[in-house]
Amino acid sequence: MIPPVLAHATHRLDNATARRPSEITTTQINNRKPYFLHLKQSPDQAGAIRLACPVAGTFPTVNCSRRPRSRAPSRSVDLTDARQTGTHPAARPTVITPAAPGHSLPDICRQQSITIRPGDLGTIEKFRQDVAYLTDTWTSTFKVIRAQNEGINGILTGHHIDISEPKNRLAHGRVAQTLLVALMATITNLDDPRHVLPADPRRTPARHRLRQRHNERTGPAPTRADRPSPAPGATMICK
Repeated sequence: MIPPVLAHATHRLDNATARRPSEITTTQINNRKPYFLHLKQSPDQAGAIRLACPVAGTFPTVNCSRRPRSRAPSRSVDLTDARQTGTHPAARPTVITPAAPGHSLPDICRQQSITIRPGDLGTIEKFRQDVAYLTDTWTSTFKVIRAQNEGINGILTGHHIDISEPKNRLAHGRVAQTLLVALMATITNLDDPRHVLPADPRRTPARHRLRQRHNERTGPAPTRADRPSPAPGATMICK
């Protein structure tokens, strides 16, 4: 069982604390990792995964009295060897085992591994995530996703095409509104130069393709060099 102080380290964190957690909160979040179940088998075609107890296997991350090691640890440890000091039982946290009958223990405590299928967690299924919350990996991943979301939100609600303005969405009905917003978002993506490869003429923005088609039918607009020179003695009038 994970200690309550670690389990509730991120409980009811406000937005400011979640963005810049304190040193104590960061330490508590990192100390959760040894208690995580180990991924034994990746998701299959049905989305089921196989998880192993953190005490089981060749490289356990915690100590537990329910599953004592079959071989006693070495009494001599080379303190200059990071591998030996990191894998020694004295360097691992110990799980506090509550006094409970065997039939009331979780399945992971009564067998080496368990299978989790989509929907097995019921109402808390939505809280599942591949990256642990507020860890270094989660922070680096979240920053990229948040920057992309904020960027596209700024473009979609900008002056060029504002999907938040009701005057730009005069269609009635939920289906019509959904289709209209989808078309507006598609047009925005087509006009975004980051999503276009300039070397490929087939992927140029929509407004550029329309201009190219117009020039093919009517010819390009005359330039200053193409204009005829004025007749001798004529007066140039600037409008």
